[in-house]
Amino acid sequence: MDKKNTGEEINHQDTLREYQEKYRILTEMMPLGAFRLGPAPDYRVVSANRMFPQMLGFDSGDTLEGISVKDLLIDPAHWQQIETDLVRDGSVTRRELQLKQKEGSGILVALNARVVPGTNVPIAWIDGIAEDVTERKVLEMEMHYHEEEVSRYVLALTRANEKLNLLSSITRHDILNQLTALSGYLELMGEGPKNPQIQKYIDIEKRIAQTGSVET
Repeated sequence: MDKKNTGEEINHQDTLREYQEKYRILTEMMPLGAFRLGPAPDYRVVSANRMFPQMLGFDSGDTLEGISVKDLLIDPAHWQQIETDLVRDGSVTRRELQLKQKEGSGILVALNARVVPGTNVPIAWIDGIAEDVTERKVLEMEMHYHEEEVSRYVLALTRANEKLNLLSSITRHDILNQLTALSGYLELMGEGPKNPQIQKYIDIEKRIAQTGSVET
């Protein structure tokens, strides 16, 4: 091997190590769970950044290596559809599923994953990124609940207002009928014997009835 080829090989190795180091730093610093799974049928964890086991409630010294991905799911059956889509499309984006934490409870994550195909198998390994979206989903559910509560309140208020308007209309109609009857009786009283003092009271009552009719 000549010196030129040796130098190119060294440069290639240095570039590869630099890339690997940058990748390692990136995956360790980002607030997402990064992991690599081995091939079928078990899809065991080959490697993971520090955030991924922390998301699942493991201690900093714990490792997930060797654990099957199905053992990390609340419902292992969900992996079947993801595996089907990965084989067919080569990747999945923002796929929501529940991961199982160490103590048994679950968190909801949005999964982005891609397949690295092998020579003799459809999947040599899977690289994935998991984002914990539990709090966001809870907040969305609370907002949706409050929106429904507000909608119910507005609907109830609208119906109550319609009933009040109907009641007001009926009451106004009844008052007008009573005032009309009163005006009729006052007219009849005015046609009787003329007593100045009584006529004065009748005129006052007529004006009151007419004013009430107009205001109503």
